[in-house]
Amino acid sequence: MTEIVPTPYGEHLLPRSATPLQIALSGSDHRILAAPTWVIRACWNPDDCPEHLLPYLAQAWSVDEWDPAWPVAQRRQVIKDAPAFHKIKGTPEAIQRALSALSIGAIVREWFEYGGSPYRFKIAITLAQGAAWTSASARLVWRTALANKNVRSWLESITVIAPAPANTPVFVGIVTHARLVIGSYIGPVTEITGQNAYVYAGVTTHSRIILNTVIT
Repeated sequence: MTEIVPTPYGEHLLPRSATPLQIALSGSDHRILAAPTWVIRACWNPDDCPEHLLPYLAQAWSVDEWDPAWPVAQRRQVIKDAPAFHKIKGTPEAIQRALSALSIGAIVREWFEYGGSPYRFKIAITLAQGAAWTSASARLVWRTALANKNVRSWLESITVIAPAPANTPVFVGIVTHARLVIGSYIGPVTEITGQNAYVYAGVTTHSRIILNTVIT
């Protein structure tokens, strides 16, 4: 049986002949209005939303790329950038801004800028000093580009420029027709700066990566 919460007589205008149920109902609005409604407003604010609710806010704001391992500040910033980002989605700037939000510096060039086949584009990634480029990094760039490009365009290649110190490993690859292809055709599409940098190359088909060549 539901327990009726008593309401003091000073909180209602009912006569003393009122039943306990009537008194409880008369005070229900007061208890509802006293609820901490600020929590609801905070949940829709990226700066004030509790950390454990950020994934739900990101989903509500249509954030395409999300990683729980990101710092809290980065997760909040990605959510705050989502509305403005969706206004330009499908453009080269959208891809660059999406990668920038992931702390990846990138420049997108469309086919008419380098004389390529129609509706192709290339991405040039510049790594920070000492940063490593791995297969996970390649998949992240590839996935982000495909999620933010327009439907007609095809990702032709990913070029990685690594101003790395000596003996810093750099993993390099190409993407063609939404498939990551890494192999013997590396020279024309890859630029590595730094002395004695190790370049690891491989091939992938259907999102599987097979490392098979080491160039030193």
